[in-house]
Amino acid sequence: MNFFECVGKNILEVLLDKNISQTQLAEKIGVSKQVMGKIVKGQKSINALEIKKISEALCITMDRLVEEKEDLRGEPVLMFMGKVKEGTKKDIEFLSLVIGEIIAMEEALND
Repeated sequence: MNFFECVGKNILEVLLDKNISQTQLAEKIGVSKQVMGKIVKGQKSINALEIKKISEALCITMDRLVEEKEDLRGEPVLMFMGKVKEGTKKDIEFLSLVIGEIIAMEEALND
């Protein structure tokens, strides 16, 4: 994933978390919804000033928009059932980490 795709993915995550539409964000930063669509798809290069404007409009840090997170598991298995609420998704991710640690401890004890 390139830098602009990463920024776009992070913008989408924040929009979902805050229940804000791309159109609403576009209006807040003074761009068309078409331009915003290209930004979130990583198809438009954006500079530091634009990233700052977006971060201020979303009330988040610039770091949050540019951070590249390693996707350890991908989407939760339940995604095929429709959009999983963010709280539920975080609970599933936490449980997955706990189960992974339990398995690792059990394997260590059996060695």
